[in-house]
Amino acid sequence: MIIKLQWWLWNQMFQYAYIKALSLRTNSNLLLDLHEYKTYFRSFDLECFAIQKRYCKHSDLPWYENLHSNNKYINFLIIKIKWLAKKLNKNHYVEKQLNFDTDFLNIKQWHIEWYFQTEQYFIDYEDEIRNDFTFAIPPSSKNQETIDLIDNCNAVSIHIRRWDYVSNTSTNSYHGVCSLDYYHKAIKIITEKVNNPVFFFFSDDMDRVKENLKVNQESHYVDRNDAETNYEDMRLMNNSNLFSNLRRFNYFSLCRS
Repeated sequence: MIIKLQWWLWNQMFQYAYIKALSLRTNSNLLLDLHEYKTYFRSFDLECFAIQKRYCKHSDLPWYENLHSNNKYINFLIIKIKWLAKKLNKNHYVEKQLNFDTDFLNIKQWHIEWYFQTEQYFIDYEDEIRNDFTFAIPPSSKNQETIDLIDNCNAVSIHIRRWDYVSNTSTNSYHGVCSLDYYHKAIKIITEKVNNPVFFFFSDDMDRVKENLKVNQESHYVDRNDAETNYEDMRLMNNSNLFSNLRRFNYFSLCRS
């Protein structure tokens, strides 16, 4: 069976976790479809982990999955063709809702795609998936210095995502953003519950964070890693004594340092 990997690192992690559990549950081989990243502006990020690196070929895919064009008008037509072809292909499953659906714990379709953003799909194979999400790439020297610092204090990691949550109208209307008051209240609660907390801030808009999120406790603003090395931030947050990902999905709980 094949999982179509799409979008960002955390999306890829959920998709991989789902197909890994499904392959173990049904005693089937898994293949990873990376062809989306030939035309998508994001990159495949899971090779930072010790995952099963089994990638499908063009010949493994349904014919319509290999249709691409740089012409926006032709590409619009291709999107419509793909949508219809997926509807007609009984072996191609596209998740129909974000809620957990027990019917898809044992599906037989050989080409699968979408989010699968609930641990209920793979919690029965937690140990195997955590092993796959062990970091396979050693940290850079600068990030190792931060890990050493984190290991020797009551580290609290706070991740603040803005970027498309602010700039993209449709994304903003769906997800929204947390107010500064929300973060200040969260920090206040943490300082009341954690002895001598040391805050490590991570964000894609660090200038704004530095300007607006000042705390009385010791704090560090980690801004050395970019979109291509986002797993480094994940590793650092995973090493914290208390990880507070003040966003919707706590996808880092899947990782093991």
